[in-house]
Amino acid sequence: MFRSFFKRSLTRNLILIIGLAVTLILVSSLLIHLLLIARTNSQQFEHKKKELISNLTETLELPLWNYDTQSVQRLGQIMMTTDIVALLIIKDTKDRVLFSGRDAAPFNDRSVSFDIFYRDVHVGSFDIGLTDKTYRSAKQRLIMISLSTLGALILCIFMVVVVSVRWFMKRPLMDFSQSIDSLANGEYRTDLKAEQYAELEELTQHFNRMSSKIQSREKDLIRFATIIEQADEEVIITDPDGRIQYVNPSFEQNTGFGSEEVLGKTPAILKSGVHDTGFYQTLWQTILNKQTWKGLIQNRNKSGDLCTHDTTITPILDFDDNITAFVSIRRDITQQIRMEQQVQQSMKMQAIGTLAGGIAHDFNNILSGIFGYCQLAQTKINDPDKANSYIDNALRAARRATHLVNQILTFSRQTEYEKRPFQIYLEVNEALKLLRSSIPVTITIEKCLESRSLVMADPGKIHQVVMNLCTNAYHAMRRTGGTLSVFLKEETLPYPRQVRNRVMPAARYLVLGIGDTGHGMDQKTLVSAFEPYFTTKKVGQGTGLGLAIVQAIVDEHDGFIDVESSFEKGTLFKLYFPVVETDALSDSLAEYGDDRESTPAEKTTSGLMGTETILVADDEADIRDTLKGIIEEYGYRTVLFRDGLEALEAFQAQPRRFDLIITDMTMPGKTGMELIQEVR
Repeated sequence: MFRSFFKRSLTRNLILIIGLAVTLILVSSLLIHLLLIARTNSQQFEHKKKELISNLTETLELPLWNYDTQSVQRLGQIMMTTDIVALLIIKDTKDRVLFSGRDAAPFNDRSVSFDIFYRDVHVGSFDIGLTDKTYRSAKQRLIMISLSTLGALILCIFMVVVVSVRWFMKRPLMDFSQSIDSLANGEYRTDLKAEQYAELEELTQHFNRMSSKIQSREKDLIRFATIIEQADEEVIITDPDGRIQYVNPSFEQNTGFGSEEVLGKTPAILKSGVHDTGFYQTLWQTILNKQTWKGLIQNRNKSGDLCTHDTTITPILDFDDNITAFVSIRRDITQQIRMEQQVQQSMKMQAIGTLAGGIAHDFNNILSGIFGYCQLAQTKINDPDKANSYIDNALRAARRATHLVNQILTFSRQTEYEKRPFQIYLEVNEALKLLRSSIPVTITIEKCLESRSLVMADPGKIHQVVMNLCTNAYHAMRRTGGTLSVFLKEETLPYPRQVRNRVMPAARYLVLGIGDTGHGMDQKTLVSAFEPYFTTKKVGQGTGLGLAIVQAIVDEHDGFIDVESSFEKGTLFKLYFPVVETDALSDSLAEYGDDRESTPAEKTTSGLMGTETILVADDEADIRDTLKGIIEEYGYRTVLFRDGLEALEAFQAQPRRFDLIITDMTMPGKTGMELIQEVR
């Protein structure tokens, strides 16, 4: 009974406390407000007082100097009409009163006398008394209005507090029931007061915490859902069996498939056929082991176009560590890859341009040798042995020229990116041969290619890396000369190692080192060396993309790059590529073929004889005549044409006459490709 009574008395106490607190706050606010107004009025009164005395002094100077009593009296009457002047007496220099005025209202201070000077001559004085009756009246009115407003406001607040407190205190159970119903309907804006009743206090606290957590989690879910819906990346969510449960709008926009077309199906609907079974087996093995898979996947959209996606697939686990779903986040990098290929191709062309002088010099030497041997053969036409020797030398020089052209074409050709088991030393050798004929003899090339291990690599990309780094080394030494050193060795890391900003895991690596004895780099340059468009060369001598492309290629091969450099001493780049392990080597070689060196069998020509007719189309007369001589040497008949159009007309007139067509690719009239297409 007592406790029930105590609970009910809380309403009264709460009303009294709130009423008292509100009253104190309002009264305090009113007092502060009145004090501020009184202070402001006092300041205004003092300011007006000073201004009035100053104006009166300046106004009376001239009339007192001229002893113009009428003007003095008129000014005195005007001043008495102001609301703060209660007493004014104006005197001349002999203290004779020229004007005297007094108001019925009392003035605040005793009267004050002020002397008046004109041109530093004393011309009179005045006594003045001021009153603040106007300000006092305004203040009294303000106090009455404020007190009336305060009383009415306190009464209203008190009534509102009484009604509000009684209302909320009488309906706790109803409110609690409504809050639970709101929570069940997904409305989480519930704020029950735990102090209403002791019996409901603990329950109410738990309910509020639960409601707050649910509301917070729902906000997070809404925020995450909004992010996924508006993300530029494609998001795919599948069940543990790989059936698609959700795709975001970016997926629909980029692939052309609507969500209703893919829900319930597997991502195989996007399969391009580019990847083999082993690729997908590795992917599934990774995510089923509850690990995140990252890599590039080539898919096809609804229209059949091939797209490359940078993909991350993450398994979603429940509290029991069971896989409940897979989330795939994909970014279409098809355009990015095309742009990178264009940039890399431009860098190849830049390197070729850098080496063009050396290549031209080497070509000139080769051609000079060919011309010389041919002339010597002409002089020894009656001595077949010597003539044949000279001709053999000319042929060897021609093969050297052909090999040099093939190297340039291999380096400059834009090919598709394909990693396969590959011995890096083969491409390093080819690149160094091209470089040796291109850089000055003041730069010595030292190579030590110890390892013959295989790595998963794209030969063209490795060639480009070697050319880029060696070209940079050449630029660093072109004025002073020096040594370009290239080595290839194996290194096994028993523990992970920090390489620049990345951690290189423990494994067996093939290390490609390229160093120079040039001007080197200081620490500031070294930090920014791999940033795109960073270059220390003059404008027009470099794009700043060389090392950035090297870094990108090394990353594509799951490799690492380290650099050591000392200013005025030189630079050493070390590239680490994972070695293909023995277990995977046989499978890789079976799939891609063995690129290791082999000795070609002796070629025989005994089976090349024949009597068929061969159509030869080329716009160069020397090439036509050379082919004619070689082909007819084996018994064949040849018909020569100088352009593709003539060859096509002859073939269409007698299609059964020709057994084989040999054509140049670039000719006037019709190209070789157009000729073959027309013939087919």
